[in-house]
Amino acid sequence: STYYGEKEILAVGAAFQHRHNALQGTGGLEDYTGWSIDALFERPLDNGGVMTVEGAYYDFDDNGGVGVNGVVGLGGPGSFRTRTGEGHFILASYLMPQVHSIMGLEGKFHFLTRYMEYNGSDAGGNAIADDQTDFQLSYIMHGHNARISAVWSVYDEDDGDTNVDTFTLGTQLQF
Repeated sequence: STYYGEKEILAVGAAFQHRHNALQGTGGLEDYTGWSIDALFERPLDNGGVMTVEGAYYDFDDNGGVGVNGVVGLGGPGSFRTRTGEGHFILASYLMPQVHSIMGLEGKFHFLTRYMEYNGSDAGGNAIADDQTDFQLSYIMHGHNARISAVWSVYDEDDGDTNVDTFTLGTQLQF
């Protein structure tokens, strides 16, 4: 969600979805309702850098149902959770104004941090709150067409036992 400074933008969006009898519940078919709202603000700065702030809120209610054609839920094996819950995220990033040359490839460094949280319930109806924080450094060579990224993520599951740190290297190339 960035234009890398090509535009000054403020965008606000909302979505709503309702499906009647979409999920199998203990008492028969259940409805599913979900909605969200999000905002994006990006502004090129006088020094040539670019500041971006983004956030969103999500709310889902599956009324205790699971997929008609199989289980639909969140979490990994053995940690089934319904989709009912709410989540949000906030993101801030900064595209440095200086152009660098690494191995003959000109680009700019882009710093990003994002915090995400999900509040819902497990299969037993117990409240949970999982969160993840990401720290990302990217080398932007041609906007969305060519970049290299390094991301350190810290994931904490509300059970108190599941805390996972990951480091990911990635590249994006589009022709």
